[in-house]
Amino acid sequence: MFGMMTILITTTTVAPILMAMFPGKDTERDASMTEASAFEKGMAKTLTSVITGKMKIIPIAMIVALVAWSTVQTKVLSPTAESAMPGVEVGINYSRAAFKYDSDANIDLRRLGEVMPGVISVNIPIKGKVEHFPMLPACEYDGSQAPGTKCWDEDEDDPQGAFNHAEVMAAIEKTEDWMRSHPNIGFTGSYIQFLKIVNMLMMTPEGQEPNLKYFHVPNDKFIAANMDVYGDVDDPEWVPNANEIVTGFNGLLEANTNAGDLDSFVAKSWNEGVIMGFVNTMDPVKTHQTVKDIQQFFIDNKDEPGFDLVTWGFKSGDVITMPEAGVCSIESVNESNSPTKRQDCANENGDWVAKVVEIEDSGTTTMAVGGFLGATEATHDVAEVEYIKSPLITALAIFIVSALIFGSPLVAAILTSTLLVTLFGQYGLGAYYTSIENWSGNLHFATLVSLSIAMGLGVDYGIYMISRLKEEMAATGGKWVESLQNTLETTGAAVFASIVVLLASFIPLLMTQLANTWALGVFISEALIIDVVLALTIIPLLVYIFKPKYVFGNKK
Repeated sequence: MFGMMTILITTTTVAPILMAMFPGKDTERDASMTEASAFEKGMAKTLTSVITGKMKIIPIAMIVALVAWSTVQTKVLSPTAESAMPGVEVGINYSRAAFKYDSDANIDLRRLGEVMPGVISVNIPIKGKVEHFPMLPACEYDGSQAPGTKCWDEDEDDPQGAFNHAEVMAAIEKTEDWMRSHPNIGFTGSYIQFLKIVNMLMMTPEGQEPNLKYFHVPNDKFIAANMDVYGDVDDPEWVPNANEIVTGFNGLLEANTNAGDLDSFVAKSWNEGVIMGFVNTMDPVKTHQTVKDIQQFFIDNKDEPGFDLVTWGFKSGDVITMPEAGVCSIESVNESNSPTKRQDCANENGDWVAKVVEIEDSGTTTMAVGGFLGATEATHDVAEVEYIKSPLITALAIFIVSALIFGSPLVAAILTSTLLVTLFGQYGLGAYYTSIENWSGNLHFATLVSLSIAMGLGVDYGIYMISRLKEEMAATGGKWVESLQNTLETTGAAVFASIVVLLASFIPLLMTQLANTWALGVFISEALIIDVVLALTIIPLLVYIFKPKYVFGNKK
């Protein structure tokens, strides 16, 4: 916006002032200064003969070929439930979006990925459902508790929290085992690793080396299959309570580790935790598929034991209390004097409380994953909408503004139709780079800006041509061929020169190692080539065919 305002000011004020202050010498006596050059005349004559003769099939065929190629690349005729153009990948490969494939930085990043696989984190939050784990406040026996208040007695009641339930632990184990088996997921970690290690050490018969056979969560099914170590030889009928075993192992963590150990995996309340993993690829197709696979896994297992007792991940519309709960008292905020603390806590009538955040309700029911994979998927979902919506809104704005300026919806329709051709060509180029897996050039969110720039350039040239055609038609008394040739000699030549200069200015961008800069140069260069064909041939053809009153007046 700032750049466009600068151009507007310089071209409408500064440039004319400088030309008036420093006029050329003998301009009045030198007629050649006002005449078109031989190149301009030759170009105008050639294009006029093409547009008005049988050779018009050439530019028409070029545009038809472009549209056909883009149709094949984008697969727009075979839409899916997820995408109107399945051939266009809008996800992002961050290393390729930052650096070209053969750049030193990208080579180093690929080597790092080989040495230390797992470059994108994925987190799956877990929280016990209220109906199964109500998490009552601890009972108070000093008379401060209101009569009839439900509370939890640590001596009389079972331990609270989903992580004290064996079937929930087994569900987490199953989830983590599945994640480890996924081809795109490498290392994973959760509180289950501690629980399984303790079970293995405690259940391996005395005098034997730890047996991986017991590296499992001791739920009812596993206990039943291993009663030789879990059972009691003096009471063959006795079967241990799986929840009590899990609770006992949890007690070992509390009694034998330092404060804060494993807090990243399980909350102190034993009702919340997380599975953390690392995705070993940045390929946008594979990362997107990984998210879909995770979501499908939970759909397939939603009714399995343990899975239905907890909430996995977050869904749109969920309300989340930020983890600062309990540290948002007015004393803690004032004592810390921390701007971050004040942002994390909200002031309600003088009391500082933890902020409550509501996830935007998108109308979806699938769970969302956290970590960098979640952020990557979020950019994919936004780009999937914006790569079509934003350009179409731009096209609508251009149509409305040009219709108001020219007072002709037909002229606005001509301009809009040509810029849509440019836009579709951009989609085709993005789909082509998708097909060859060049993730520096697909239409991820960093390259979407090129679409609007390309459309803006295209409509500019169209406006110049139509405005000059109107002037020439008035000056020649409605002689179309003469008006067309005069327009091409002047404005047409200026458009051609402008595009050549712009193309030359983008050459340095193509030689950089920065992929997003290179992609901008490639997309805009393609758009400029399309725009010059449209502005110098197709737009005059459309004007002649539809004869808008803005150009032809009442003449037909």
